[in-house]
Amino acid sequence: MEKLVLNIKKLNANAKSPTLNLGMIELYSAYSDYVNIGSYRAIGTGIAVEIPQDYIGVVVGVPSLTIKYGIAVDTMFITTFIKGEIKVIMRSPYSTFALNYGTHIANLILFKTSDIELEVSNV
Repeated sequence: MEKLVLNIKKLNANAKSPTLNLGMIELYSAYSDYVNIGSYRAIGTGIAVEIPQDYIGVVVGVPSLTIKYGIAVDTMFITTFIKGEIKVIMRSPYSTFALNYGTHIANLILFKTSDIELEVSNV
């Protein structure tokens, strides 16, 4: 079985390169920022990812941020047609959350879609 090579482009000099851990691609904040209490904020990663044909990427939260700080990350889908910087939508319901440059803010998981087939039957 051939390994999948994922093309990643750093969009600015501050972007921290993603890392691979347990089959997930760890995404990091490209700068220091904050999320105000009770609000949403799009946090830039400074990278763009070229999702291969027949795959979909799913951006999910980091459990440790949720457990420690109550931070929620909106699940997002990235297809081969989506270009540009990956921004992670974060929500802080309990307090203002400050994050430093290079904070692990989300995971990107790839799923192969070409093996999916639908079979629909009538009731």
